[in-house]
Amino acid sequence: MSEKSERGFSFVRHVITLSAGAIALQIGFLEKIFPHPKWKALIAVSVGSFTLSIVSAVISEWALLAIMTDGPTERWKTFGGCFVILMGASFVVGLISGVFFALVNMLLL
Repeated sequence: MSEKSERGFSFVRHVITLSAGAIALQIGFLEKIFPHPKWKALIAVSVGSFTLSIVSAVISEWALLAIMTDGPTERWKTFGGCFVILMGASFVVGLISGVFFALVNMLLL
């Protein structure tokens, strides 16, 4: 495996780890930190976005593996690239909605 491929796999694994950790923290501490939360839909958006990030990251790893075995065909590069973009965008949306939820609830307490 080339160094470039190893870095790609490592990056995707880190995104999966961060997304799963964020979901666990949000669900685990939601009622303890904010007993009567406002704007609960933001948490739903955040958890949903992190879940979408995990799913798209797994598909991205699958595409990267296919590129390594079948060669860098245009089809695999386009397919994998779309899911890498989706992974990044959904991760950012999950972060923003989670932070916005925390800020709204801290300021409204």
